[in-house]
Amino acid sequence: RSKMSPHFLFNTLNSIRWMAIIRKADNIKDSIDSLAEILKYSLTPDDEMVRLEEELEIIKSYCYIQNMRFGNSYSLNVDIDNNLKQCRIIKFILQPAVENIFKHAFQPDSRDSIINIWGRIENCHLAISITDNGKGFSEESIAEFNSKREGNSSDSKKSGIGLGIINERIRVSF
Repeated sequence: RSKMSPHFLFNTLNSIRWMAIIRKADNIKDSIDSLAEILKYSLTPDDEMVRLEEELEIIKSYCYIQNMRFGNSYSLNVDIDNNLKQCRIIKFILQPAVENIFKHAFQPDSRDSIINIWGRIENCHLAISITDNGKGFSEESIAEFNSKREGNSSDSKKSGIGLGIINERIRVSF
Protein backbone atom coordinates (compact mmCIF):
# COMPACT_ATOMS: atom_id res chain seq x y z
CA ARG A 1 0.00 0.00 0.00
CA SER A 2 2.83 2.42 0.82
CA LYS A 3 4.23 1.91 -2.69
CA MET A 4 0.84 2.36 -4.35
CA SER A 5 -0.13 5.58 -2.57
CA PRO A 6 2.81 7.68 -3.84
CA HIS A 7 2.34 6.17 -7.31
CA PHE A 8 -1.34 7.15 -7.28
CA LEU A 9 -0.50 10.61 -5.96
CA PHE A 10 2.11 11.29 -8.64
CA ASN A 11 -0.17 10.01 -11.41
CA THR A 12 -2.97 12.28 -10.16
CA LEU A 13 -0.63 15.28 -9.96
CA ASN A 14 0.59 14.51 -13.48
CA SER A 15 -3.01 14.43 -14.77
CA ILE A 16 -3.72 17.82 -13.17
CA ARG A 17 -0.42 19.11 -14.55
CA TRP A 18 -1.42 18.12 -18.09
CA MET A 19 -4.80 19.82 -17.70
CA ALA A 20 -2.93 22.98 -16.68
CA ILE A 21 -0.62 22.66 -19.72
CA ILE A 22 -3.58 22.23 -22.08
CA ARG A 23 -5.25 25.31 -20.58
CA LYS A 24 -1.94 27.22 -20.66
CA ALA A 25 -2.07 27.76 -16.90
CA ASP A 26 1.69 27.83 -16.39
CA ASN A 27 1.50 28.97 -12.78
CA ILE A 28 -0.59 25.91 -11.88
CA LYS A 29 1.74 23.61 -13.83
CA ASP A 30 4.78 25.11 -12.12
CA SER A 31 3.13 24.84 -8.70
CA ILE A 32 2.36 21.17 -9.31
CA ASP A 33 5.95 20.60 -10.47
CA SER A 34 7.23 22.24 -7.28
CA LEU A 35 4.91 20.17 -5.10
CA ALA A 36 5.93 16.98 -6.94
CA GLU A 37 9.62 17.78 -6.28
CA ILE A 38 8.95 18.28 -2.58
CA LEU A 39 6.93 15.06 -2.36
CA LYS A 40 9.53 13.07 -4.27
CA TYR A 41 12.27 14.43 -1.99
CA SER A 42 10.29 13.64 1.16
CA LEU A 43 9.30 10.14 0.03
CA THR A 44 12.73 8.93 -1.05
CA PRO A 45 14.13 6.55 1.54
CA ASP A 46 17.65 7.93 1.01
CA ASP A 47 20.08 8.71 3.76
CA GLU A 48 19.15 11.26 6.37
CA MET A 49 22.02 13.36 4.98
CA VAL A 50 21.74 15.16 1.63
CA ARG A 51 23.78 17.69 -0.34
CA LEU A 52 23.00 21.29 0.63
CA GLU A 53 22.23 21.87 -3.04
CA GLU A 54 19.33 19.37 -2.87
CA GLU A 55 17.93 21.00 0.26
CA LEU A 56 18.10 24.44 -1.37
CA GLU A 57 16.16 23.21 -4.40
CA ILE A 58 13.38 22.01 -2.10
CA ILE A 59 13.39 25.39 -0.34
CA LYS A 60 13.06 27.09 -3.73
CA SER A 61 10.13 24.82 -4.64
CA TYR A 62 8.49 25.47 -1.28
CA CYS A 63 8.91 29.25 -1.66
CA TYR A 64 7.52 29.10 -5.21
CA ILE A 65 4.33 27.49 -3.92
CA GLN A 66 4.03 30.02 -1.10
CA ASN A 67 4.58 32.84 -3.58
CA MET A 68 1.73 31.56 -5.73
CA ARG A 69 -0.43 31.41 -2.61
CA PHE A 70 0.43 34.95 -1.51
CA GLY A 71 0.59 36.70 -4.89
CA ASN A 72 4.33 36.84 -5.58
CA SER A 73 5.04 39.02 -2.58
CA TYR A 74 8.18 37.17 -1.43
CA SER A 75 11.74 37.16 -2.73
CA LEU A 76 14.20 34.39 -1.94
CA ASN A 77 17.91 35.26 -2.07
CA VAL A 78 20.43 32.46 -1.75
CA ASP A 79 24.08 33.41 -1.30
CA ILE A 80 26.06 30.21 -0.95
CA ASP A 81 29.28 29.43 -2.78
CA ASN A 82 28.92 26.53 -5.23
CA ASN A 83 31.67 24.59 -3.42
CA LEU A 84 29.61 24.63 -0.22
CA LYS A 85 26.55 23.27 -1.99
CA GLN A 86 28.22 19.85 -2.00
CA CYS A 87 28.36 19.77 1.82
CA ARG A 88 26.08 17.19 3.40
CA ILE A 89 23.38 18.35 5.79
CA ILE A 90 20.41 16.78 7.54
CA LYS A 91 17.50 16.28 5.15
CA PHE A 92 14.64 18.78 5.69
CA ILE A 93 16.65 20.76 8.25
CA LEU A 94 16.15 24.17 6.56
CA GLN A 95 12.50 23.87 5.56
CA PRO A 96 11.00 24.32 9.06
CA ALA A 97 12.88 27.61 9.47
CA VAL A 98 11.63 28.89 6.12
CA GLU A 99 8.12 27.69 6.94
CA ASN A 100 8.28 29.64 10.21
CA ILE A 101 9.02 32.78 8.21
CA PHE A 102 5.85 32.33 6.18
CA LYS A 103 3.85 31.55 9.32
CA HIS A 104 5.19 34.16 11.72
CA ALA A 105 7.41 36.83 10.16
CA PHE A 106 5.11 38.26 7.53
CA GLN A 107 1.46 39.23 7.40
CA PRO A 108 -0.62 37.58 4.63
CA ASP A 109 -0.85 40.92 2.83
CA SER A 110 2.88 41.72 3.18
CA ARG A 111 4.67 43.12 0.15
CA ASP A 112 8.38 43.25 -0.68
CA SER A 113 9.11 40.48 1.82
CA ILE A 114 12.60 39.03 1.59
CA ILE A 115 14.04 35.73 2.75
CA ASN A 116 17.84 35.43 2.70
CA ILE A 117 19.82 32.22 2.98
CA TRP A 118 23.58 32.40 3.12
CA GLY A 119 26.28 29.99 4.10
CA ARG A 120 29.97 29.91 4.83
CA ILE A 121 32.57 27.83 6.64
CA GLU A 122 33.26 28.89 10.23
CA ASN A 123 35.82 26.97 12.30
CA CYS A 124 35.68 24.01 9.91
CA HIS A 125 31.86 23.83 10.17
CA LEU A 126 29.16 24.79 7.71
CA ALA A 127 27.23 27.78 9.02
CA ILE A 128 23.89 28.57 7.40
CA SER A 129 21.86 31.66 8.18
CA ILE A 130 18.22 32.18 7.26
CA THR A 131 16.94 35.72 7.78
CA ASP A 132 13.96 37.79 6.71
CA ASN A 133 12.81 41.40 6.81
CA GLY A 134 9.67 40.55 8.76
CA LYS A 135 8.55 41.58 12.22
CA GLY A 136 11.19 39.55 14.09
CA PHE A 137 11.07 37.72 17.40
CA SER A 138 10.24 39.43 20.65
CA GLU A 139 12.90 39.34 23.37
CA GLU A 140 10.48 37.17 25.38
CA SER A 141 10.19 34.63 22.55
CA ILE A 142 13.98 34.43 22.19
CA ALA A 143 14.43 33.94 25.93
CA GLU A 144 11.72 31.26 25.98
CA PHE A 145 13.31 29.38 23.07
CA ASN A 146 16.78 29.53 24.63
CA SER A 147 15.39 28.34 27.95
CA LYS A 148 13.69 25.37 26.27
CA ARG A 149 16.81 24.63 24.24
CA GLU A 150 18.91 24.54 27.39
CA GLY A 151 16.32 22.36 29.14
CA ASN A 152 15.53 25.01 31.76
CA SER A 153 11.87 25.42 30.95
CA SER A 154 8.98 23.37 32.25
CA ASP A 155 6.63 25.32 29.98
CA SER A 156 4.60 22.86 27.92
CA LYS A 157 3.29 25.38 25.41
CA LYS A 158 3.72 24.34 21.79
CA SER A 159 5.51 27.51 20.68
CA GLY A 160 8.82 27.12 18.91
CA ILE A 161 8.14 23.59 17.71
CA GLY A 162 9.85 24.07 14.32
CA LEU A 163 12.99 25.62 15.76
CA GLY A 164 13.00 23.10 18.59
CA ILE A 165 12.86 20.23 16.11
CA ILE A 166 15.75 21.71 14.12
CA ASN A 167 17.79 22.09 17.30
CA GLU A 168 17.01 18.54 18.45
CA ARG A 169 17.82 16.98 15.08
CA ILE A 170 21.19 18.76 14.99
CA ARG A 171 21.91 17.78 18.60
CA VAL A 172 21.05 14.11 17.98
CA SER A 173 22.96 13.92 14.68
CA PHE A 174 26.09 15.73 15.80
